[in-house]
Amino acid sequence: MSIPDEIKIKYPEKIDNDVNLFLVKDSLRLPLLNDYKPKDSSIVVSGTESDMAAFPPSGIITLTEQCSDPEERAISFFYGSKNDTTQTFENIKLLDGFPDVEKLAKITNVTLNVVAEHHNNIKDAIIQIENFAGIRGDKTLIPKTGSMEARINYLRAIALKPKAWFSSNVKEGIIPLKVIFTDLSFRLATDTLNNEVTTIWDFGDGDIRTFNFKNDSEATTSTNTTITKVYEVPGSYTVTYKIKNKFGQDDLQFRNYINARFPAPDNAVVSFDPKGNQIVSGDFNKNIRASVNSIINLKIQDGINPTTGRTFSGEEVGSTGNPIDPVVLYTWELTDDFIHSNYNNTKALYETGGIYDTILRVDTESNSFRITNILNTIDIVENVNMWHWLYVTGSPEVKASEFGLISEVYKTPQTPTLQLNTNNNFLNSDVNSERQKFEFSRNIGFCPANLTTSGNSGDSFLFWASGRGATDSPTLEKVYVKTYNGFDKSYKSQDPFQRAYNWMFLNTQSNAYFMLGRPNSGFGSFTSPVNIKLQTYNLITKTISAHNFPDTAFQANAIELKQNESLYNAGGDTLTGNFSIYRSTWKNDNGYFLRSSLIGTETIISSLYSTIGGVSNPFIGLKKLQDLPNSNYTEGQLLSMSNGLFFFNNSSNISIYEDSSNTWYVAGNNSGLSFRSLQDKTVSGFEKESNTLLGTSNGDHFAYLSFDYSENSIVRFNNLELVFSKLPPRPILKQWFMGIY
Repeated sequence: MSIPDEIKIKYPEKIDNDVNLFLVKDSLRLPLLNDYKPKDSSIVVSGTESDMAAFPPSGIITLTEQCSDPEERAISFFYGSKNDTTQTFENIKLLDGFPDVEKLAKITNVTLNVVAEHHNNIKDAIIQIENFAGIRGDKTLIPKTGSMEARINYLRAIALKPKAWFSSNVKEGIIPLKVIFTDLSFRLATDTLNNEVTTIWDFGDGDIRTFNFKNDSEATTSTNTTITKVYEVPGSYTVTYKIKNKFGQDDLQFRNYINARFPAPDNAVVSFDPKGNQIVSGDFNKNIRASVNSIINLKIQDGINPTTGRTFSGEEVGSTGNPIDPVVLYTWELTDDFIHSNYNNTKALYETGGIYDTILRVDTESNSFRITNILNTIDIVENVNMWHWLYVTGSPEVKASEFGLISEVYKTPQTPTLQLNTNNNFLNSDVNSERQKFEFSRNIGFCPANLTTSGNSGDSFLFWASGRGATDSPTLEKVYVKTYNGFDKSYKSQDPFQRAYNWMFLNTQSNAYFMLGRPNSGFGSFTSPVNIKLQTYNLITKTISAHNFPDTAFQANAIELKQNESLYNAGGDTLTGNFSIYRSTWKNDNGYFLRSSLIGTETIISSLYSTIGGVSNPFIGLKKLQDLPNSNYTEGQLLSMSNGLFFFNNSSNISIYEDSSNTWYVAGNNSGLSFRSLQDKTVSGFEKESNTLLGTSNGDHFAYLSFDYSENSIVRFNNLELVFSKLPPRPILKQWFMGIY
């Protein structure tokens, strides 16, 4: 049954007693004097004043009779007061669960209710338990003494001293910096009544905030979990947090916890101060091209950048023109060989060619910073480089890509194009036109202008056949001449000279030689004559001279060079074309070249020749040498290296000619599988030995081969170890020529 609020136990505010636990007397029973009608507010009994005095001042009474239906025979009431004189129980309330039915006088007895929870023994036990448990708020200063409440409060005083902790969503940023602090304190004893929690935030800039949270009921009340703070002034701030409750206090301090900064500077403007033959370009000289091992001067100019209105370091300036938040630290990252100090200017030095970035971090007084990363600003040129000319897609123009022989990296920045102005239409109706056009496209000569290398701004010469229209005279064919400066990547036109295509090219340090090739006149029946006029191009004066070779200048069967190897039909017309394949090189004091011969209708590179001459005139004649062994090569390149001539094709078999003994031999290094592993196997036919290629060497220990069929098929050969190694791919373009200087 439900207990009215008036008699609910107020544990543990006070100890119960006989009054609110209703002292029970089993003998208290009186007859009903007046009939009870439903909703009556009082009950009158028959008895004496002393009988009424035995009843408690308030309590529960039950009206019982034996005449009604069983469920209505007894009904119980709470009475709030009584009148002993009138023998009346007043302020009665029918207890829940009982029907409000009429009870007749005389036959109805009124008894003081006896229930288990109100029995005297139970009452006494409850009071003893309450005395042991204690009332809310009991305290003790001595452990293991006092009521349970006192002992618990003693432990709370130890365990519930608060622990301060907090976090923030950011710790640094740009002003105005909004920071959200989160209170993560614990052991706050928010489950205890009358507990006040006080938090004090000191944000380090004079802003101190206090918050109080008080529990005055059994409901749990927590502190605010987040606090928002905005820092308006740059600086490094120490945040202090205090928290206390009735059990104790705890403090927490994070030094320099918040870093509020000015906005970061703009990107710095780095300039190069060129020295010697260094080349600068771009706004404020932001790009430089320099040789390896040359000092490069980098600086940030003083004053105001007219483009931005800020300093060249990127600082914002005030009305006086001075930086509001000045840069105090310069950190250079140039990936070079120097250590860089904290200055707005520095020096750099590179031992390896390549294109390098300029990276500079500036830190300001308020700890703001900016990292300026200027890509591809420092272009370092190695002393000696390979220059790889490639066709511009869909155009009769070529561009040179620089390949550092030390770094072994292709550099492909913007370079000027070279307009070739070639015309191969005169070969359209020739026999073996496809092969002739290929040889025409490779009818090129290249040599350094002197001993000055490309990395030291030296020039080189490029020569190539002009060709002609289909009906034009061979006398209109020319050799175009350009000088190329690899350092400043510039071309200069030189005077061309007349010579028909298919010439063989050789060069010394001072001269370039043009020999053989098509004559200016036509071809007779059963004949395929060549041009035996030697033209010498002086690399210093850039002038051309010529003289005809007499038959006596052809020694040791070299006289066969006066005619192209050819097969003829019954009418005397060639079946194979009026041309030859030449692969030439110069080594020490002699020029060497291979020429094609015929095996059936197949053009094979086989016959080796050399120049005859002396110191004053190294080219006064030609002689035939030992043929290339295993002559079944339809393609290849003849290159000069320190220990002889090397003939390369798309195989690991290397034919080597020792000029000291005038003999050929084939290197047997069993490297076939190794060589194939360096090829581009994704291309069908990659393994064909007839694949065309370009080749060049440094004249010493290394040769470089680049096959036409794929940009991923470039290899380097080491003549000391007789091994090949793979190089990075070239740009994805068709090849024209490659040379080293």
